[in-house]
Amino acid sequence: MNKLLNRNLSKIENETLASFIFRISKGNDCSFPSTICSFLDLSTYDLQKNEFTSNSLSVLSELTDQSLSNLRMMTNSFFIDAFGEVLFEELIIKNNVQYCPLCVSVEFHHQRNWAFIPISVCLKHNVFLIDRCCNCHAKISLNSYWYESCKKCDFKYKDAVAVPIDSKSFELISQKKLYEIIIEMKAPFFKELSSLEHLKLILNSRKLITGLTSFTGEGRLENYFWDKTTLSHLYANCIWLYFNFPRNFNMAFNRVNTQLNYLVINKLKRFEYYLESISESQIQTHYANTTIKLQRNSDDFMNIDTISYEDAIHLLNFRHYQFKSLERAKIINPKFTKGNVKRYTLIEIKRLHKILEGELDVGDFNKVTFKKAISKYRQLGFSFEKAVLWITQKKLKPYRDAESLDLDGLLLDEDKLIELLDAQ
Repeated sequence: MNKLLNRNLSKIENETLASFIFRISKGNDCSFPSTICSFLDLSTYDLQKNEFTSNSLSVLSELTDQSLSNLRMMTNSFFIDAFGEVLFEELIIKNNVQYCPLCVSVEFHHQRNWAFIPISVCLKHNVFLIDRCCNCHAKISLNSYWYESCKKCDFKYKDAVAVPIDSKSFELISQKKLYEIIIEMKAPFFKELSSLEHLKLILNSRKLITGLTSFTGEGRLENYFWDKTTLSHLYANCIWLYFNFPRNFNMAFNRVNTQLNYLVINKLKRFEYYLESISESQIQTHYANTTIKLQRNSDDFMNIDTISYEDAIHLLNFRHYQFKSLERAKIINPKFTKGNVKRYTLIEIKRLHKILEGELDVGDFNKVTFKKAISKYRQLGFSFEKAVLWITQKKLKPYRDAESLDLDGLLLDEDKLIELLDAQ
């Protein structure tokens, strides 16, 4: 099997598996890794997405003498399993690339941490990551990156000039914390919350403070995904909220409460829904017991018993098409509709959220994940809507392990599922 490669390579720290394969291809005089992809039974599209099947990883492990666990940690699949597909899609940079010019000057490659939207600094060199051609300012596509030069102007990405970040800036501190949460999967602020719950806390805080005046600098906080400087500043403010807790947190919410309008109140409501969904924690207790909590008595123009479409999707952590499919199946029904505006009964949405959380897995049964079950039994009529329907009807019981907090990672009893499908 190793005859396919004349020269093997060592992987670079934090390197993606896609990058590793590209370097192996070049090291073995292949212009593009299609030969290795064919051998792994993997499409070049999946390679560029850095997503690999279990079988392709096993074959590659034998081919490169790298352990299966090490190879898996180099893939996006590793982070999808850790964060859940919905959260991963919110974090990942799609179709484009950012990189550190000092890292690639030694040997051209791509790193796992460069693939995430919140991370904008190389912590090894304390320089900003580059996401545009330094000559013509075009976005860096995946394809052009692997050929190491801009397709529009032939600029060599290795020749980019690194821009240092102020070593005393809070932005650098925030980047270190984001790296801990996303890449190292640590929990830096609240010991009772997992790294995944920390990540969700940061993302929910981002939605809350977007549009407000910056707490760490000047100007408004905006969620412009195409503007790295603005986005980096926004995430720095999210991290700032939880430094010196609860001092900064209280300061921020006192400011929020002086700017109450319909939009801000909706954001506060959404943040409260999120806090109610997480495990008992210091932040949850503090928010519930202080005056910074939203004063609902002053909110006469909003119906507290109902929530908007966007709030319902956020609370359930659904994608839009998933929510709409449950509406079509009459599993979710709006309380009332006025024009294009729909509102849903809050207690019903919360009840569905609680049901779909699942119980901690303590049973000895034939397990299959929610996502895999839908894919595996789709031809037998099993679908997302049917899965949720059977769960709400208590025909199918969902479980979860200690690490999984999202819908795709729920565990189902496969034998019971087959029994239900046979009885249709």
